[in-house]
Amino acid sequence: MSERRVVSRSVAIALGVLCAVLAAGLAWTSMSYTSSLREKEAVIDSLRAEIASKDSRIGELESEAESLRGKIAELSAEVEKLRSQINEKDRIIASLSLRIGELESEIEGLRNQVKERENIIASLSSRIKELESEIGSLRSYIDRLEREVRELRSIVNLEKKEVWVDYYVVSQPAGYCSYWVFSARYAGYIRVYVHSSTSTTTYVYAEWSAYGAYYYSEVRVGASGTATFPVLPTLRVKVGVCNRELFAGVTHVVSIVYHY
Repeated sequence: MSERRVVSRSVAIALGVLCAVLAAGLAWTSMSYTSSLREKEAVIDSLRAEIASKDSRIGELESEAESLRGKIAELSAEVEKLRSQINEKDRIIASLSLRIGELESEIEGLRNQVKERENIIASLSSRIKELESEIGSLRSYIDRLEREVRELRSIVNLEKKEVWVDYYVVSQPAGYCSYWVFSARYAGYIRVYVHSSTSTTTYVYAEWSAYGAYYYSEVRVGASGTATFPVLPTLRVKVGVCNRELFAGVTHVVSIVYHY
């Protein structure tokens, strides 16, 4: 009897301890669950807020997508219009390409013609240069002939002259003659000028032979005067000035000019 009471107390104590432990465990578990639940609720609230934000963003994106769909439709219509224009341009380009081919063929033909013309021009230019050279030579020849004609006309008209003696001072003893020898290329005349002389008996003369003819002539000029003598072409013409004083020496100033 007494043993049974002892066992019952032990069981009761054990049960009490167990209950206490269970109660403590339940309390701790309840507190743990409560804390975890609060954390979960906070996470849920955060997720709900994020979802709401996402929903709002989705609405904005859907609105933007709708606007873009409208723009896409407009751009599609524009693309179709541009394709139609491109097709028209392609048709025009094809037509122009055909025309360009025709024009290139024409240009090639014209180029060939130009080359032919250039060859002709080059040949003509060469001929022109030859003719210009000939003309230059002929002009030079004509100029030379014209100079010769003028020269001959001057000779025919006795317009040319050569000064053989120019104001030459001659001092002579009594009865003495001074002379000069020249050649005459053309027919003409010789003019002897005694610009001054210290004698009144001074005379001049000319002497030459040509074509089988002999010529001699003298002219008294005194203290001063001029004498003229004809002349034919000859290699030797002798012209002199003389002092006829018997005793006195004289001085003359003489010029001789050949006109032809």
